[in-house]
Amino acid sequence: MFKDDALIFLHPASRSLRFHPEKGDALAFSWHGFEQLGLWMKPGSDFLCIEPWQGYASPTGFDGPFEQKPGLLHLQPGESWQAGWSVALQPGS
Repeated sequence: MFKDDALIFLHPASRSLRFHPEKGDALAFSWHGFEQLGLWMKPGSDFLCIEPWQGYASPTGFDGPFEQKPGLLHLQPGESWQAGWSVALQPGS
């Protein structure tokens, strides 16, 4: 699934996921404030990276000014932004 690259969800419908390997405990992961989600794994490895993102690499063919790059968050002076994530271990069955 990750042989060629990460799975990138630009606007995921959910703000949580549960990862449960065939054996072992599960991870319940949730986030807020981030617009994108990246999932990746090195082929043959024993880990999965779950990364909420705010911003991502330039799309293929994008050659516009940086400030027009898709996925950027623009804050005006005095504005703030908050985001966070949590993870909980759930015992396997």
